[in-house]
Amino acid sequence: MGKVINGVVIDDDLFHEYHKFQKGEGFDQKKIRQLLHYYKKSIVSNIKQYEDNDVELPVNLKSQMAHSGLRRQSLEELAENCTLYKIILSSTKDTFPYVNIMDDKQRLENNYSASFDMAEPRELAIKHLKSICLHAKKVVLYDRYFSSKERNVDLIKKILPQKNLEIICNDINDKHIESMKQYCGQWNFTKNPQMTNRHDRYLIVDDKLEIILTSGFDHLNDTSGDFTYIVRYVEAPRF
Repeated sequence: MGKVINGVVIDDDLFHEYHKFQKGEGFDQKKIRQLLHYYKKSIVSNIKQYEDNDVELPVNLKSQMAHSGLRRQSLEELAENCTLYKIILSSTKDTFPYVNIMDDKQRLENNYSASFDMAEPRELAIKHLKSICLHAKKVVLYDRYFSSKERNVDLIKKILPQKNLEIICNDINDKHIESMKQYCGQWNFTKNPQMTNRHDRYLIVDDKLEIILTSGFDHLNDTSGDFTYIVRYVEAPRF
């Protein structure tokens, strides 16, 4: 097995469209839009895919591929043995390792995320979430350990805008809700008792953007542990 590459394999249909796009020829805009959404650092191909699809292969690139062992593998072998992500982006197939990028219900997504190790400052994350919430009309806060740390209340005061805002929650105690109401009298809290039994923690904005806080609001506000947040567009709210 040769070098493992930071990139993804694409099926023959997308391969054709990608090269038409590169040459400025007529191409399927929706397929290219979706391909660019899922695109990683590089597209991993081999000599066989170029030949099978009658796409011109420059001599220097062919030589590089041959030297790297990217010769005549099937797409499945190419993804498994030569890429980090082990998937094949497809316009039609959805059986692993194929990922159908044209399917709106595709479970494997390409989202924004940021990870912080212990002792790393979290200012970027706080500024990002504050900006996301700036024009919100409604937010959902879910973290069953929220009220275990007083500093989480101060964190919410940093993130949420001081304006008329509907806030849905469950596991925030009345004392902390009252403290936040005193900070901004335009914040309207509603408790939803059906929001329960979730391990992950969430900040959901206008039922459109879901921010998953892997170790909770506490570690967004405290550098003693590691922390990751994921921002994903959602068609419908989780709660």
